[in-house]
This record gives sequence, structure tokens and C-alpha cells, in this order.
Amino acid sequence: MPAPGQSGAVFIPQGNGSAQLVQPAGLGFGPDGRLYVATQGPNKFLRFEASGVFVDNIAPPGGLSDADLLSLRLQFDTLLYVRDTLAFGRETDIDGNGVVIVLMTNAVNQLVSKADCSLTGLFVAGYFYGADLIFGQGNNGEIFYSIVADPLPSLMSCAHPVSQVNSLVPVTFIHEFQHMISFGQHYLRRAGAPEVLWLNEGLSHFAEEMGGR
Repeated sequence: MPAPGQSGAVFIPQGNGSAQLVQPAGLGFGPDGRLYVATQGPNKFLRFEASGVFVDNIAPPGGLSDADLLSLRLQFDTLLYVRDTLAFGRETDIDGNGVVIVLMTNAVNQLVSKADCSLTGLFVAGYFYGADLIFGQGNNGEIFYSIVADPLPSLMSCAHPVSQVNSLVPVTFIHEFQHMISFGQHYLRRAGAPEVLWLNEGLSHFAEEMGGR
């Protein structure tokens, strides 16, 4: 497990280049300390540094820089992770890798079509999927999924400039991380039902306020 106040978060950008993730199917750390992501597309595996600096340059054109990714990770480690865990307890570590994975994937962007996003102005910024913490049901690990920056846009959704993603990801993360902690605490550690929806959402919005929304 990471030291107190350190999440060990791994940020993984994803884009639409030749090395893109196509339907990520599994994640794990190899003996070399790098994160490997299995996909269902022609590129069966992608490899990323355990530090969060990825091996393949696969972000959409004009996307987040290494400095942006480092800044996001530092915000998570030094502020968001600390405030969430002090208020709500520690997350689980079902995969035993000692980190919370942040997977920035264009699959999140494409949950809302360009037409719907343009019409309503609404889109999905990120999410936590509870089944990932149930062995054999999801990706078997603590994972937060986020949109990628796509300023042109080159994906089949609305444009998302770098400034917007840098602003949205921390707020969305501290919100969704509360859900991750809550699900682990209620469903896995106490073998009970997940928190009731209205209270769970209320606590996540409170988490946003703690993070300085």
C-alpha cells in the first residue's frame, strides 16, 4: 500500500491513434513495474510506466501534456486523495497493486454522441464502476474512468479542450472516488448493501466541496 496521504495513482491517457485502446479488457502490473492493459482490438496489449508516464503516444492531437498529467496526479495525491480518505476511509485494494488507476479513455467521451452533446451541452466526465471491485465481474481493480482532452475534436463526441479536462477531472475524481470508497466499505468490507443512492450522491457532492470545487 502507498504511504499515508499517497494514492500511487496511475494516469493513463488514451486516444485514437494506431496504439489506441479498443475495449480495454484487463489491467495488471508486470514484474518490470509497468502497467499492461489488454484490449480486444488489434493491439492486444499496451504498456505504461508505473510512474504514470505512458510508453505509447496515443492521446488525440492537442491533448494533455506530460506536465498536465503530472499536475493531475499531484492534485490527487496531495489534496483529493487525502481529503476523501480522511472523511470516508480507505479504498480497497482487491488487485493488491497499491494504486488507484485513472484510465483516461475516449470510450468515456463517446458515451454521449456529438449530436446529443451539442444539443444539450451535457456529457459524461468520468465514472466509477462498482463491478470492477467484484472479482470476475469487471476489471478487478480500483479504477476511475475519465474523458480525454479532444480539442479538435477527432472523436465521435463534443470537443473537450485541455483547459476543460484539467478543470473537470479533479472535481469528477474526488466525487467518484467517494463512490469507490463507499462501495468497498459497504459491499466488500461489511458484506452489506451499497449506500442508498440519495445519500451516496450527497456525500460525493460534499466531497467536491472539500476538494475546493
